[in-house]
Amino acid sequence: MIRAAILAGGMGSRMRRRDRLPKQFLPIGGKAMLLRTLEPFLCCGDVAEIVVAVTKGWAEHTEKLIADEWPENENVFVIEGGEDRLGSLVNVCRFLLGREHAPEDVLLTHDGARPFVTEEIIRANVVALSGHDCVTTAVPLVDTILSTSDGRTAAEIPERSAFRAVQTPQTFRLTELAETIASLTEEEKSVLTDAAKIYLLRGKKVGLVPGAPENFKVTAPKDLALANLLWAEKNKTE
Repeated sequence: MIRAAILAGGMGSRMRRRDRLPKQFLPIGGKAMLLRTLEPFLCCGDVAEIVVAVTKGWAEHTEKLIADEWPENENVFVIEGGEDRLGSLVNVCRFLLGREHAPEDVLLTHDGARPFVTEEIIRANVVALSGHDCVTTAVPLVDTILSTSDGRTAAEIPERSAFRAVQTPQTFRLTELAETIASLTEEEKSVLTDAAKIYLLRGKKVGLVPGAPENFKVTAPKDLALANLLWAEKNKTE
């Protein structure tokens, strides 16, 4: 079985909103960002179930949004996320392992604030998993990058072509993901910013799937403005 987890457990503090509305509920094209993010997974016939891990205190609100948008859908489950991304992943794994599952079951994980993911990217992740321990979506860098040890002087400017910017989805085998997370030390947990890095830490094979520039993460007000412009342009084209 193929399942998806939408990780939407943050508050989006960089949006600087006075009403404290988590960014995943802000509108894009007149509809909550989280619903826009969910839609490609619901439309993808390969995905049987979806778990949405949301900010503490927002589960009921999320359930109502989803029920109002897709009243007949019974394959989306809302749970409380963790204190951070890893905590939300742990909660997702715990929830799914408590249901009927098999060792080879696939789990796609995706940011709740990436509303422009496509069905093609989702399917490419699933296909690529057959030859790897896990898969991450990534795009080539546009800007030259450099490393610095003090934030004031450049230490090195590496060859840009050797690097990629990480996006989501990231794709795993459910049981293996839970076991790999459980093996982490407290020190490893403290520096972990990306789920695929868990696998690299354990010497596992991480595959790459091409992402897309528009599959960006909505983080700041300018990103939200861009997302609304892209959505309007997309609907105009269609």
